Amino acid sequence: MKRMLSIFTCCCLIMMGFSAYAETVVVDFDDLEGFGPIPAGYAGFENWGSWAHSTSADETYFPRSGETFALSVGAPAPIVFGQPFAFSGAWFTGYANHGVLFELYVGGELVHTSEILMIEQGFHQWLGSGYDGAVDEVLVVNAVGANFWCMDDLTYEDGTVATTATSLSSVKRLFD
Repeated sequence: MKRMLSIFTCCCLIMMGFSAYAETVVVDFDDLEGFGPIPAGYAGFENWGSWAHSTSADETYFPRSGETFALSVGAPAPIVFGQPFAFSGAWFTGYANHGVLFELYVGGELVHTSEILMIEQGFHQWLGSGYDGAVDEVLVVNAVGANFWCMDDLTYEDGTVATTATSLSSVKRLFD
């Protein structure tokens, strides 16, 4: 009986996922001015770790859109969502021959590592997460070279799809 109830619950959650509304959210940092740390709570995220924001563009660090961008400041750069979201990726630029990747976490557990993006100076490149599930923390890690790059237009899906994906993983545990 418990197994039948679990199957029924799983089917309901899947159906909710198919009909759920998800909104693509792009964090462009353009409501921040000047230079300074990105404050906890900005854009609804609990913590931005060692990220800073800047409007001082040059040939290496510049926004992809608008006037402001996020800037790593030499330490691994966590972004703590606080609740699960389907993380899509972000745009990066910086010095040539430096590489960056994402480590994606749920509840403190590493669930996926993205491919390495080798940065080419002078233009932004998209680094996708490569992960379809929901995560609650993204760690931006230098994979090659120094830990300095800028990021803009961080993109994720907000809504019940991410919540449903998390719920489905919980239901899956009933079958284990």
